[in-house]
Amino acid sequence: MTDPSIWQALPIPALLLDAEDQIVAVNGPAEGFLNRSTKTLTDKLLSRVLDFDGGLAPAMARVRQTQAPLTLHDTTLRVGA
Repeated sequence: MTDPSIWQALPIPALLLDAEDQIVAVNGPAEGFLNRSTKTLTDKLLSRVLDFDGGLAPAMARVRQTQAPLTLHDTTLRVGA
């Protein structure tokens, strides 16, 4: 991430993950959406924080293969942690 102000200015929730799906960065809208602070989310495995219909693992594999963002439509999202 080169400019943190751009990251925080994104109007949509966004998470930055490492190669093992561990949360590295969280923007402000994601904190609000997940009702969790950056401090509590950073270094957690994504699978400990989120799950949704269809499963997280297949979706993350698709994201890594296509290098495209993950976008969800008509699904139930479950937030934990």
